[in-house]
Amino acid sequence: RVKRMDYDSVGLVWKLFGEVKRKLEAEGLFDEERKRPIPMLPKRAAVVTSATGAAIKDFLVTMKNMGGVFAVDVWSVPVQGKDAIAPIVKALNTAGAMTGRYDVLVLMRGGGSLEDLAVFNEEAVARALSACAVPTVSAIGHERDFSICDFAADLRVATPTAAAAQLSAGYVSSVRDIENHKKRISELVLNRFYQQVQRLDMLQASVIASSPSHRINRDRQRLAFLEKSL
Repeated sequence: RVKRMDYDSVGLVWKLFGEVKRKLEAEGLFDEERKRPIPMLPKRAAVVTSATGAAIKDFLVTMKNMGGVFAVDVWSVPVQGKDAIAPIVKALNTAGAMTGRYDVLVLMRGGGSLEDLAVFNEEAVARALSACAVPTVSAIGHERDFSICDFAADLRVATPTAAAAQLSAGYVSSVRDIENHKKRISELVLNRFYQQVQRLDMLQASVIASSPSHRINRDRQRLAFLEKSL
């Protein structure tokens, strides 16, 4: 005989999640037409995250291991709790407007509970991310975690490590393409070289065959043969 049911802390997070998602979705903030492509070869990235967390360490290590050579500016902010909303929004508003400096902006945090990640479900944070003039990547939590910011960003990746891999992928493919082109060019140059060597040998043989000295030697041999025959 249940007379009343209330949300517990986890249920409240999901309730707020649904409310904000429906509201922003109705406004068109998550529409695919708004999504911008992420640069294949970014030169400089703004990473909004905690400067002391494991997420930024994983990001930088993965970037280095994969050969990404873009510069990274860390905009250090708290990434948990109500007090984190204002600093995150400020960082997004400032860095997100710097199109002359940044090619991409990454909002990032490692894994945690629903309550830990709740700040990334805040309407103000999602709106600030959506309003960035710089293309944005959301890399929050783990594969199973979803936040409102994942829908507001131009690209959602599963983890901070995946964000580094995504931004480094262009450099990996470019290096591979350059090596393939170098190999192809070397083959073409060598083939061309061998063709020219063969042509030079043919021309040299032709010159020798038609030279006066060659004709004189040939006539001498014929004369010697005729003289012997006589």
